Amino acid sequence: MDAGPALRQKVWRGFARQILSILAAALLGAVGAWVFVAHRAGDLGGGAALAAAFALLLGLCLPLALAWWSYRGYVRALGPLHWLAGQVRRYDPRDPGHGGFAPESLPPDMDAETRVLASSLHQLAREVEAVLERERRFTRDASHELRTPLTVIRMATDLLLADPDQSPYSQRALRRIQDSGRDMEALIESFLLLARAPDLDTGGEEARVAQVVYEQVEDARPLLRNKPVELHVQADCDFSVQAPARVVSVLLGNLIRNACVFTDSGRIDVRIGRGEVVVEDSGIGMSPDVLARAFEPFYRLGDGRRGHGIGLSIVRRLGDRFGWQIVLESTPEQGTVASVRFPNAEVIEPEADVAAG
Repeated sequence: MDAGPALRQKVWRGFARQILSILAAALLGAVGAWVFVAHRAGDLGGGAALAAAFALLLGLCLPLALAWWSYRGYVRALGPLHWLAGQVRRYDPRDPGHGGFAPESLPPDMDAETRVLASSLHQLAREVEAVLERERRFTRDASHELRTPLTVIRMATDLLLADPDQSPYSQRALRRIQDSGRDMEALIESFLLLARAPDLDTGGEEARVAQVVYEQVEDARPLLRNKPVELHVQADCDFSVQAPARVVSVLLGNLIRNACVFTDSGRIDVRIGRGEVVVEDSGIGMSPDVLARAFEPFYRLGDGRRGHGIGLSIVRRLGDRFGWQIVLESTPEQGTVASVRFPNAEVIEPEADVAAG
């Protein structure tokens, strides 16, 4: 469809309206000046004065009429674009039923050039929806195919560790396999969760934060094996948040595991307050330069410790997605304090301080 001639014709019509308005305004000025001069000179009789007044009134009305004509022309020209802009604002690629750009959904009086734009948007929307559908299928398939072999590895190593005939060297190797498998499970869970982040519902599901904290603390305890580190949980109260429990588990689990990995001795405290979870450790801490880059993806300290450099990046992205505030404070050789604030938390019931150490 060639929209060029129609567009040029519309432009020329608008240009002609503007020229006519300018000429009418010039005519009005000339008539007004003539009337003023003639009246001062006394050259106007009764009939001539009436005619001059009529000409002046006509000169006033003509520009107004031309201006209204121009306005109506622009409304007719820009109306389809405003309608199309509204369709773009309401478009959601996760809703395949949205057909606002389809040719059959366009207003019958839409001009040719706007139809070309709508057709291009319709094609783009179909391509975006196809990409999202492929991502959904990949996430669904990967969720099963990646977890199954890790489950087999974990069960096999559990059986081998239960064999009393295993040598100390074999037991250490098996525990390293288990630790790596556990890290890989957490990493896969995080990546799959981020892949589904746009589709995650911020409401509908409710997570009990204290329960999630205790589960993640127990999962992280193997990281402190052979370390003189005490891991404690202090629950001043319990609260719930409107989010999937898996999201809260991944976010808090990353913070707790980080504290375990970077603490060689001392203490790790996980405190549950009113709408807040704080993880404080006595680990190696971070310098201001390192702290400034802590949330960058794949940024790692060069000390050879375990980790993929993606944990804090995942924490930040999930916090941004659900509106939770993540704060890090750290001092080299003294430790790090990580705080997560949940603005819309609902306190369930106060509890006495509990130590899970």
